[in-house]
Amino acid sequence: MEFTVQDTATAYRMIVAAQGTRKKQELFREMLMPYEGMFNAFGGSLDPKPGQYDATKFVEGWHFIPPQELDEKALQRLETMEEHHARDLMAETLGRAIDAFKKYEDRIPLKHIQAGIFLLDPAKMDPGDHGYTGFGGIPGYVMITYGEPNEYNLSRFQPALAHEVHHTIYGSVVPRNMMTIKVGEYMIVEGLAEAFGTALYGKDKVGYYVEEFDVGQLPRAKELLKKALDLTGFDVVRSYLYGDRKATKFGGKAVGMPDHAGYAVGYFIVQDYMKRTGKDIVETTFTPAAEIIRGSGFFD
Repeated sequence: MEFTVQDTATAYRMIVAAQGTRKKQELFREMLMPYEGMFNAFGGSLDPKPGQYDATKFVEGWHFIPPQELDEKALQRLETMEEHHARDLMAETLGRAIDAFKKYEDRIPLKHIQAGIFLLDPAKMDPGDHGYTGFGGIPGYVMITYGEPNEYNLSRFQPALAHEVHHTIYGSVVPRNMMTIKVGEYMIVEGLAEAFGTALYGKDKVGYYVEEFDVGQLPRAKELLKKALDLTGFDVVRSYLYGDRKATKFGGKAVGMPDHAGYAVGYFIVQDYMKRTGKDIVETTFTPAAEIIRGSGFFD
């Protein structure tokens, strides 16, 4: 596998410096163009034809800062990221993640990963996300997105990126339909990704969705998830993975789950499976989700 780390900082500076909304929008589309294949997978395009939606509106739904609203505050956030050497760290993480899978490259159809760092509107982000998130759900594309960079979320930059890189590799190995995926399968998708991040960068860098999970809520979450393992459909899945607060925010149904319970339990299951079997995270990646759940003994 090869990878490209986009210089989004330069692109953002050009947008801020540009005169007029139309020029800013043109440069914004140009910055996003390397992700056209990702947008196509969602039925959109940066040059939409009849029946396609405008991908720039799609990323606004992800809380990307619209080009006409990018300003000096955005540049200050970019400078904070640059002081952290974020682009160099992105390249280091991608190389390290790809090397981890080198032994299995003949089983991975993915040949290239496009990666970049993008700015979100802090005012629109969920405070529980600590000002950062990412996306790697479409094979070949990875985004790390930041609202307000700070000491905590910058310390998670590389493990969060490794999490998303695992998603994009895993998605090429095990294609999935988000409309038919089972709760148990998606739970393991997230558990594998987070276990990969901590395998590369240490368990002390585990994401907030595991670190902040209230273990006092584990018996209830465990009972609910055990009954829901075979339920399907993304609207159902996110109720169990995200927890009631986030699920209802996006129009989902409350099922009694604490915040990010499915993420945390998925991580615990993968860790238990590796401990029981002696397999490392890369070996475990190629193990069917149902086998990981069963072999972990978590629900016994």
